[in-house]
Amino acid sequence: MHMKKFPLILLLLQSGCLADDFYKGDDSYVLRKHEKTCSSYGFAYGTPAFSKCVMNLDTQKSQQPQQIQQLQQQQNVMINNNTNSDYFAQQERLRIERENIRLQRERAEIERERLRNEKHRYSQERAARDQQAGLRQQQEQAAREHEAAARQQQEATRNQHAAMRQQQAQAERDQQAGLRQQQEQAAMEHEAAARQQQEQAAREHEAAARQQQEQAAREHEAAARQQQEQAAREHEAAARQQQEEEAKAEEEKREAYERGQKTWDPNPGQPQSSIADSPY
Repeated sequence: MHMKKFPLILLLLQSGCLADDFYKGDDSYVLRKHEKTCSSYGFAYGTPAFSKCVMNLDTQKSQQPQQIQQLQQQQNVMINNNTNSDYFAQQERLRIERENIRLQRERAEIERERLRNEKHRYSQERAARDQQAGLRQQQEQAAREHEAAARQQQEATRNQHAAMRQQQAQAERDQQAGLRQQQEQAAMEHEAAARQQQEQAAREHEAAARQQQEQAAREHEAAARQQQEQAAREHEAAARQQQEEEAKAEEEKREAYERGQKTWDPNPGQPQSSIADSPY
């Protein structure tokens, strides 16, 4: 009897250790797994809905070890109260219950996947409806803006045509006034130019006459000055020549007196004095 219970006890211990190892994992790893699952559902990180999703998954995860522990307790009770044949039957029932729990988990996962798909489909439908409504609003707004722009363009065209007509009329008036002003200005300029030409010709004639008179006076003055200078030079040359001749004659007389040829007369034209009276 004890030999038959030993394998059963060993099997239970192994199953209990495996369950503990499975459900006593790293908390950060489990949290990241929950966050990844909630992100795949479409919840934005940091929102209240995202936090609620993570909390629900953590609650479900924490309840699973309690269910397995309850099953193990039931298994231990059945082992202590029943025979080996009853134990195998109960073991089979426990296996079936575990299988049912696994199927429930799969169904819950399928349901969550269906809810995700349903939510995704609803989001797509709502986005499509919003997009269609937005497109309709855009089309209506574009139509209204197009109609308003067309009206504004027509009004602007009419205003432009009226402005062009006014500009043309004003341009014609300005052109006629400009032509009259140009003709009057040309006549005044022609008259002023003729008057200026006459005055300029008179001034030029007067200036030319004055220049001729001044030139003649300058030439006459220059000729008179040249004649005076020439007469002065000639007179000076004649006086210098006369002085030189007189000095030469005086020198010859002195030399002659010294040679005793004749009596030197320092004052020609006066009575000659005796040699004793001569200073030589």
